[in-house]
Amino acid sequence: MVDDNYRKLAEAFKEKNTAITSKDEPSYYNSNGLSPLQSFHKGLLSQEEYQGFLKGNIIKYAVRCDKKNGKEDMDKCIDYCNHLREIL
Repeated sequence: MVDDNYRKLAEAFKEKNTAITSKDEPSYYNSNGLSPLQSFHKGLLSQEEYQGFLKGNIIKYAVRCDKKNGKEDMDKCIDYCNHLREIL
């Protein structure tokens, strides 16, 4: 069922040719024309679930930046903040 939904989302994305991506997103995150964020935003997750996913990643990267990847984690945190701001 999820695979069918994913394929439908990919087809819809290709038709509309719209994108929600991080500027530095690696190509291995793209499948069937959609990144995970695009899939989540386009209906794989409900709006509430998608917002929760974004908030969780914001918290994760903000909390671990001092202990793991520093500026790289803060850049990811900012990317997720920007995605959240776009849908609010």
